[in-house]
Amino acid sequence: MIRNRFFLVGLLVLVTFIAIGGYSLVAQASSYDDGFQAGKIDAKDDISMVNVLWGALWGPVNLAYVFLTQPTIPAERMVFLDSKNDDYKRGYMAGYKETQQQQRLMYSATGASIWVLLGFFAIF
Repeated sequence: MIRNRFFLVGLLVLVTFIAIGGYSLVAQASSYDDGFQAGKIDAKDDISMVNVLWGALWGPVNLAYVFLTQPTIPAERMVFLDSKNDDYKRGYMAGYKETQQQQRLMYSATGASIWVLLGFFAIF
């Protein structure tokens, strides 16, 4: 009888630890996803159309520069992250950099396409 109680108590403790561990994994995943989405939104807000101008002025050189460099997160955005947990920070930084890089490439390619059009009209 006593063995059964110890077994049941041990089983209950084990199930409780598994439930808490599983919950924390799910909570961390949603925190990363929340940060990723917030980073994407902020990156879209921070992108400047000046990249089109740089692409038009420097053409393929600017496109290569944008392709080879990584965007940086502004200091005021990093201050916002101080109060967040590590998973949220990692998600935010990943979402911000990915979206910012995509936007930079798109805008620079748009500006560089002017060089292609000028070359096309110069030939014909």
